[in-house]
Amino acid sequence: MTDGDRADPLHVPHGRLRAQVARHVLIEDGGNAVIDWCRYGEDVYLFKRFREEHRNVVDEAALVRLVLWRRSLPPDRRSRLDTFTAWPRYVVRDGDGRVAGVLIPAAGHRFFRATWDGRLTPRGLYVLLGVGGRPGVPVPERIRVLARLIGAVRWLHRCGVVVNDLQPENLLYSVDGRDTAVYIVDCDSMVSVRHWGRVAPPAAPDLMTEVLPAGTEPTVEADLTKLFWLVTRVVLDDPSVTGLGARDEAELFAAVPGHSRGHLSALVRDPTDAAAWDALVEAWHAAPPSPPPQPPEPLAQRQDPGRGWLPPGWSYRPAPGPPVLPARLRGGPVLPGGRALAMTALVGCLAGLASLLSVLAMALLSGGR
Repeated sequence: MTDGDRADPLHVPHGRLRAQVARHVLIEDGGNAVIDWCRYGEDVYLFKRFREEHRNVVDEAALVRLVLWRRSLPPDRRSRLDTFTAWPRYVVRDGDGRVAGVLIPAAGHRFFRATWDGRLTPRGLYVLLGVGGRPGVPVPERIRVLARLIGAVRWLHRCGVVVNDLQPENLLYSVDGRDTAVYIVDCDSMVSVRHWGRVAPPAAPDLMTEVLPAGTEPTVEADLTKLFWLVTRVVLDDPSVTGLGARDEAELFAAVPGHSRGHLSALVRDPTDAAAWDALVEAWHAAPPSPPPQPPEPLAQRQDPGRGWLPPGWSYRPAPGPPVLPARLRGGPVLPGGRALAMTALVGCLAGLASLLSVLAMALLSGGR
């Protein structure tokens, strides 16, 4: 059933939602809403129920216009929007008629990762970074994710939409081998002076307050400033960066493709330079992809790696770990000419044994007389 097939194509009574259990998926509640799985008609959605304090400041008319804006788009643009945003589909109302929240589509399976207990949870942008000594995603893959993110944000800007709540938890990504992709959630916080206004008062993300004060008006320039620090932190593998010294800039430029450094340099000077962002995303989209990992070679076709420096009698074992001596040689060093020394010792032992046997034979003959 599609959006337009509903008897009420916009508003949904809360009583018509059926709870949906998804024990294998973990989605954390947001600061201004509680997230629950539900079924409406034949479809499964996430019900974003606004907390009471947030519901009190929501502009209901603006929220309705936000939902209607998506439906007003031409089919090709609406389809494009749906590929990278969790745009609200319906406004949910309680029995008293007040707005309770919105129904939003869940991100596809490719935007989730497995947790330690086997459940799935959304893969936020900072999962790209290394943690606790574990290396993060290779920089070329980060560049591809960031290129998709910049492209999505700039597409929305050209539609007259300010993303506003640009923070890592709201920016999901996938590098599953089919195609690099991003998915932006918390879309009811987006702002458009042209189309619907603002649903709720602005608030800068907690991790951005050092570079953009809380309460900053949502504008394209504010979006681009937040975007600059997100990009910088992901490339530098440091989520706490709030300023760039000479060493930071050198590391930043060294990490990105050479043909894009001029555009990035322009953004270091002015993060709100929209033309530099458009040029950067073009350059990063044009960057050659990393070579795919080579499949393991079948055993029957593997070439003998050669013995290298290993002396005869040693064997290889898979890395990590050094070569291991065979059992007969363990416990002592292998000396140069060890085989010749061993042969000499063996000949000596055999000669001694022959002498001993000769003495015993003579003793037996003497005793028998």
